[in-house]
Amino acid sequence: MPPLITVWRIPLTASDKMLAALQMQLSDEESCKAAQFKSDTHRRRYVVRHAAMRQILARETECAPDKLRFLQTSFGKPVLEHPFDNVQFNLSHSADMALLAVYRSGAVGVDIEELRPLADLDGLMTRACSPAEARLVTSSADAEQMFYRCWVGKEAVLKCLGVGLSVSTKTFGVLDAQGHLLTSPALALESPHAAVHLQLLDQLPRGFIGAVSILHNGESRTDIEVCMQDWAL
Repeated sequence: MPPLITVWRIPLTASDKMLAALQMQLSDEESCKAAQFKSDTHRRRYVVRHAAMRQILARETECAPDKLRFLQTSFGKPVLEHPFDNVQFNLSHSADMALLAVYRSGAVGVDIEELRPLADLDGLMTRACSPAEARLVTSSADAEQMFYRCWVGKEAVLKCLGVGLSVSTKTFGVLDAQGHLLTSPALALESPHAAVHLQLLDQLPRGFIGAVSILHNGESRTDIEVCMQDWAL
């Protein structure tokens, strides 16, 4: 059986009554952070995605949502405390949609972006793309779409590795010569036996683009199964 990644689609809108119920599942730290948002929209979205994350991980661990405890790696990536640390996960959000990727066989990273017009595409390419990728974006019939594909691929990989902004996105490529995401981007990894698998997500709401990445030991793989699920209020 191929390794299974489950990616949950999480809509971030909720009624006031539902929001109050979801807030009860957050930790004191999460509730404090939610209260610090100046925007009510951003606060509500934070509450929904973190409560949804707790509900989904509770199913995976058979632990009550409000009993789950989280730690952070040296670069700030959240992980579950022992004895549930074998359940790897990653959360990403954009506008009113979030994704939660869950994987039991190694590190995982996911990214989602709302497709919006880019005011400074040239500047973004200079900061984020390798020279070859910048040429692909520039020559594409839809340059913004190509850039977004590149960006979500890079973000998914960096989030999988848990290295934050310590690695420049310009130092590795995620697009092949045709502009498709590379299944196995070439990166300098600590273990010579580790490999990154990257995959574009094609079952997202209209107007969004996303990618998921996992870290595994062994040769490059193509037999990765992604199961998309919908979280409902």
